[in-house]
Amino acid sequence: MKRLNKLLAILLAVTMMMSLAVVVQAVGTASITITSAVEGETYSAWKIFDATDDGNGHYSYSISTEGDFWSAINSAYDSGSGALANFITLTATTDPTVYTVQFKDYVDYATPGYNSDAEYKQAFLDLLTSIVETAITTAPGISATASDVADANGVAEMTDLDAGYYYISTTVGTIVMLDTTNIEIYDKNLEPTTEKTVYDDSTYTSTTDDTDSDAEIGDTVYFQTVIDNIYGVSNLVLYDSMDAGLDYSQIDSVTLYLSDSDTTGTALTLGTGTGTYAVNTADVYFVVDVDATTFTTDGTLYTYDAGNTPQYTQVTTGTYDPTETYYLLGDFSMTFDYSDVTGLTRTAFIVVKYSATVNENAVIYDVENQTGSNDNDTRVSYGNNSWSLMSTTNTYVYSLNVYKYTGTLSGSPEVLSGASFIILDSTGNNYAKFILENGVYRFDEWVAYSGDDNLEANSDPTYYTLITDSTGILNISGLDAETTYQIHETAAPAGYNKLASNVSFVIAGSDNQTTTQGYVSVNGEDPNTTTISGISVAQTAVPIQNNSGSEMPETGGIGTTIFYVVGGILVVGAVVLLITKKRLGNKDE
Repeated sequence: MKRLNKLLAILLAVTMMMSLAVVVQAVGTASITITSAVEGETYSAWKIFDATDDGNGHYSYSISTEGDFWSAINSAYDSGSGALANFITLTATTDPTVYTVQFKDYVDYATPGYNSDAEYKQAFLDLLTSIVETAITTAPGISATASDVADANGVAEMTDLDAGYYYISTTVGTIVMLDTTNIEIYDKNLEPTTEKTVYDDSTYTSTTDDTDSDAEIGDTVYFQTVIDNIYGVSNLVLYDSMDAGLDYSQIDSVTLYLSDSDTTGTALTLGTGTGTYAVNTADVYFVVDVDATTFTTDGTLYTYDAGNTPQYTQVTTGTYDPTETYYLLGDFSMTFDYSDVTGLTRTAFIVVKYSATVNENAVIYDVENQTGSNDNDTRVSYGNNSWSLMSTTNTYVYSLNVYKYTGTLSGSPEVLSGASFIILDSTGNNYAKFILENGVYRFDEWVAYSGDDNLEANSDPTYYTLITDSTGILNISGLDAETTYQIHETAAPAGYNKLASNVSFVIAGSDNQTTTQGYVSVNGEDPNTTTISGISVAQTAVPIQNNSGSEMPETGGIGTTIFYVVGGILVVGAVVLLITKKRLGNKDE
């Protein structure tokens, strides 16, 4: 067993060393092939060290003082006292322009702080990557040794290379440090992703499902988009597309975080230059390539043509061709400049916070079919022509019916017309203003309520007082969920008593999806399910009962007759008594 463990350890060591060894070929005969590459993206190779091989698996590395990376490597080595000296040794040769490069084995040089050979090698790769990338972006005159654009089969190939230790960069951000030639590299495509959430207030905190929110017309909703895997990515652009029921308001903040443990982050500011972002609030339209046969214009965008690359060509207002198919990719877009931010690593990500207002075009949730939301879609483009998948949030707006009736719901209720209502908020300090459209009262805004029910006269299309018609039904839309509203009756139908107190109701929100979302509770209780004049009163309505008062006696009715009858009897009795008394008196005489 010990022998087996030792053999496995040797194999593991050999495998790890293969990532630091080079199979040397004759000058100009080496190649690098990248498979699973992203079609249309550019892959570039940068040679750091030269390499030779004696043909028996013994490799040696060297670096020329005239090479592109000599200054950066020599500075990080710092005559054996720099950070790079923990991993390699630079030794002068008889040629004053050439130094040999020898990697220190972890077994012989167990630097404190590293717990394994693998961890030691990874630390070296991370450091060398940082050194090379800094040199590429800051030192003048450094260009890639070779480059190639990935084809439709996902292959990028660089040939006629000198054998050596190469660093590979891509326009999609996948970073590969390698030292092999004539070998295929599998690109893991760690592409940028977006994760989107929505909140009800500007604190950007929630205890509920952060992909859903509830709102009434006029409310502000708050969005947060997190863009991951941004390290090494070129041409990063965020696109945000809102449904017609949402109006983009503003960007609240843009912050770059170096890792999950970075709780402060670096604020990116609006403008140009390092550490900035730019916003384009103009609609961004793209024309769909005719070859993108699986592309859909319903906003799904999860199926593309071959290569998972949607073929778009951006157009601007006024250049539309009516024979083409267009897609509104974003109501606004953002570009970023963060390449020179200090400490940027593979764990870095960007958080964008912004807001929108729910407007009068908001889609109203359909309780029966459990559909209807106001969506906000976010995705990013990067590299030459690559796209992330869409991340979507849903904002729900609700409606309900008010049913005015007399009788009992369980019996044969009768609908009542002529009942006047206003809708109050939970405090009773504000009443709702409505716009009447196609028989539906759409919520518009809140107005201060003084307690006077003699509100100003309604003028089309603005309504404060809602009056039931011959159907006894009022349809109200544009309301929020998990919010208490009150129905205050200002006048009852003729012959019926006005409600003695307000009726409160609450609509269940998106936390109740697939169960009771959109259902309404009245005075804390669910209404009974019944039918009024053929219309179902289910959990989506507020039934309000009015009763007539006790009928008072009428003038000329039985009340007066009784008095006449009793009076007549008394008169007759008095006459009889008088006659009888007179006869008795006559006898006595």
